[in-house]
This record gives sequence, C-alpha cells and structure tokens, in this order.
Amino acid sequence: MSQLDMFGPPPKPAPRLPTAEDVRPELIEVLDRLRGSETMPLSPKDVRFWRTVFPQMSRWLPDDERVAMCAAFAAELSRLEKRAVA
Repeated sequence: MSQLDMFGPPPKPAPRLPTAEDVRPELIEVLDRLRGSETMPLSPKDVRFWRTVFPQMSRWLPDDERVAMCAAFAAELSRLEKRAVA
C-alpha cells in the first residue's frame, strides 16, 4: 500500500465558474425566442423557471449588458402575457 492510498483519492478540482461567454448565448437564445413570438412560446413552468434563472445567469455579464438584457427579458414577457390576456 502506498502512502497516498492511506488518504483516499486526491481531491477533485474546484468547479470552473461561468463567464459572460458561457451564459450570453443561452440568454440571447431565450430573448430571441420571446422576441420572435406573437404568443407565449413558454409553458407556465418554463416562465417561472426563466423568471428566476435569467437574472441569476445574467450576473456573469458586464453590468450594463446585464441591466439591458434583464429589461428586455421583462419587456418581452410582459408583451406576451398581455397578448394572452387580451
């Protein structure tokens, strides 16, 4: 038995934190899907999910981009929800 075996396997490396380049494409994809729709393209469950996750993911963006994307997301959800009620 080697000395390393006494202490178990080596620790796993820390997970890599996301970057703006990691999250931007997915946020843009969600926004484009909303912008390109005349009716709500998301299920109520997906709307709840994205209302929570979109702002969290946007934290990895530069502040000005984060604010702009979150405002656009909120505006598109509002536009589509108004159409559903009307």
